[in-house]
Amino acid sequence: MKKFSTMSEFLSRLPRVKAGRRMLMLILIAMISVVTLFNCVWCGWNAVRIGTCPGWLYQVVGDGRNDGIQRVYVSGFNGHIYEWTYLKANLGPPYTAFAAVAIGEWTKRWYDMNRVYCPDGHSPYLREYSWNSSYYEESVITLPSYRLCKAAVGSGRNDLVNRVYVSCGGGYVYELTYSAGNWQQVDICPSAPMLSRYGLWLGRTKSDSKNSKIRVYTTAQFGNIREHSWDGSAWVDTVVDAVTGASADLTVGRGRNDDTNRIYATHRNGSIYEFTNTDPYVGVKENPKLEVYPNPFAQMTEIRFQILNGTPKMPVSVRVYDMAGRLVKTLIDKKENTEVYTVVWNREDDFGNRVASGIYFCKLETGKSISFKKLVMLNGN
Repeated sequence: MKKFSTMSEFLSRLPRVKAGRRMLMLILIAMISVVTLFNCVWCGWNAVRIGTCPGWLYQVVGDGRNDGIQRVYVSGFNGHIYEWTYLKANLGPPYTAFAAVAIGEWTKRWYDMNRVYCPDGHSPYLREYSWNSSYYEESVITLPSYRLCKAAVGSGRNDLVNRVYVSCGGGYVYELTYSAGNWQQVDICPSAPMLSRYGLWLGRTKSDSKNSKIRVYTTAQFGNIREHSWDGSAWVDTVVDAVTGASADLTVGRGRNDDTNRIYATHRNGSIYEFTNTDPYVGVKENPKLEVYPNPFAQMTEIRFQILNGTPKMPVSVRVYDMAGRLVKTLIDKKENTEVYTVVWNREDDFGNRVASGIYFCKLETGKSISFKKLVMLNGN
């Protein structure tokens, strides 16, 4: 039986085959190609190749341009960070960044925009990208350690203040807090073994007597998974796992769709491990979904949100602020257990005065969560 070393050699012989057989062989080749490329469709997954960039490693999805559109951000060995919508856009010049990208909101001011953060792998630089409606502006945060691995954004101290967390080689995990125009840096695991930190994630995994706290989780060289908790005055470091060797990366989520948060960690041999606390956090999404329609608006807009864990009664407030952070209008401020709220703002302040057109921010606070929405008010009669 004739063997062909390449597909092109095989196809070159097809004209010598009778027409009917040639057509049948082409159909078979097409079927084999479809099965090879998209066999995951048959098990409930649809794979779509959205583009390429050399040697990518990490990715994140989020609203990096603050325009309500979710995009995919990817960093890779070539040092570039790519943003994917329908076309590829390179955010900046090449660096040695092969670390993970993170997207976080209001890291600099309480009403702030989303920003993209990417550690610069072989240097001490954390790069921040802010979309200014035309292009990404870059700023650089210098850390005392080299080999930055992964970044994450969240309220690690459970005080409704978002901070940036960065894992590094040498065992360091830095917490960055923006204050008075500067970034304050704290090593949150000074007592941990000096092993390179790879994976990094923030999440709730324990019930904590129904007052679940956000904690920072990291993986380290040789398979050590650690938990970092803020106790109100200092960071407390504990070991989650030192047996499985799952050190490549980790995340926190509801992998079983049963409202229970678990830790998922990957091993470099391809294994994936699931970790469930003996008293796990079971709950709904922490931040209520805040919707505003219409937005932009000229006369009035309807603000709607849902609190899925609204029983028993909990404090709820909805306030509107201007760009300077001044309170304009208090729409709701009471304790409620109603799940769905709808309130209308007619562009008047607390004194009944009609406010000028411009940018405003709607701030929703419930018991232990906070959400923002930008409001665009147009000129109106």
